[in-house]
Amino acid sequence: MQRTIRIKLNPTEKKKDETVSTMLVYKETVNRFITKFSGYRYLDKLNYKCLYEPENKDLRIASNYSTNALAYAITLLKNRLKLIRKGCKARIYNHIKDKEEKHYLFYLLKQPKYIKAIMLRKKLVIDKEFNVRTEYLNKYLHRILRHEFKNSTIPELKKPLLRTDVVTAKIEPYKDPNKFSHVLKLSTTNKGKRVVIPFNPNKWVQQFFDKRKSCFIICPDERGNLNMYIPIEEKAKENNNVGEIGIDKGFRTLLVDSDKNMYGKDWKELEIKLDKQFQEKQKQRNKLYGLKQELYKKWKETKDNKIYKKIKHLEKYNLGKKKFNKNKVKTKETIKNNVNHAVNDFVSKNPKLKTIVLEKLDKFEYNYGKRTNRLLNQWKRGFLKNKLTFISQLNSIGLAYQNRAYTSQLCPNCGYV
Repeated sequence: MQRTIRIKLNPTEKKKDETVSTMLVYKETVNRFITKFSGYRYLDKLNYKCLYEPENKDLRIASNYSTNALAYAITLLKNRLKLIRKGCKARIYNHIKDKEEKHYLFYLLKQPKYIKAIMLRKKLVIDKEFNVRTEYLNKYLHRILRHEFKNSTIPELKKPLLRTDVVTAKIEPYKDPNKFSHVLKLSTTNKGKRVVIPFNPNKWVQQFFDKRKSCFIICPDERGNLNMYIPIEEKAKENNNVGEIGIDKGFRTLLVDSDKNMYGKDWKELEIKLDKQFQEKQKQRNKLYGLKQELYKKWKETKDNKIYKKIKHLEKYNLGKKKFNKNKVKTKETIKNNVNHAVNDFVSKNPKLKTIVLEKLDKFEYNYGKRTNRLLNQWKRGFLKNKLTFISQLNSIGLAYQNRAYTSQLCPNCGYV
């Protein structure tokens, strides 16, 4: 099982600026490679060895960063091609009824060289015989592929980050272990000199630190602080238990198991409290937005400099997004902490678990009013699902999904859920 550990880095302002500038250059090179190799003629060459050329390297950063950027761009383009194939398969299932014709189209979609030949309208030579209408099916596949390529957006790296390797970054023990335990030596745009960032991993990270891999990612979080993400390999625990339990994910109470135990009882109150805080601040901001629009209309008519200064003052001091983004991060962290606490409490109180049966909550429609719909939309069932899958993999617990119909029913006599 693969996990990722996060380590916070606290470099000086000068070192932070150097690493961030390197991240921005790395981001530019990734996006440049994506735009260059996103055409039809590179569909069968989406491989690092085929597309690597020394001329394409960015001279502002180390050569290994350029090769990593090329590999990352290829993975993003391959993921795009997977989604396009998936969309084409769904269309073929709906439109084509003959099994032999379906098999022919799926066989063409398997190999990128056939997709390239169809999109460029080249002569197609297949290494297998099919007794089907080849001309008609090739035109049909060209049409649906063209639609899927048009609808799928070209991938883009939006956040600045750095994917490192053995050459570009090294983690070594620090000289004075009383101050710092380790030091990170990172190559940046300032060639010939590495940025040296000392750090102290916490006790929880130290137990996994020896299992770390040489490649890791450095990127800033929402607050602008630098973090280092290191992948580790961990063996899954053996689970010889036979216990089964069913859980119900709810909005009032986060989790209720089949033994009537409740986890996260104050979940509804927490959601309502956070929603009230957000709505009150948003009301104040909406008034200021209205005032700004009125002033802007007056300024268009009069072109008065005093009104223009008022608009700029409002934008800078009243409608800024620094505090707003900080509060957004805080609310996310509080919700995550509550979900983590509830799930960990559930697993610790049920140590003899083999399988967990839970309802499948994907997409469902509801219409209970404006406020209730908003609260249900903010309900973090996606994060709860990810946490349950992670902790089940960690403890070798199986997850069995069931249709959500008639899973949450309360007995009128005894109150059994």
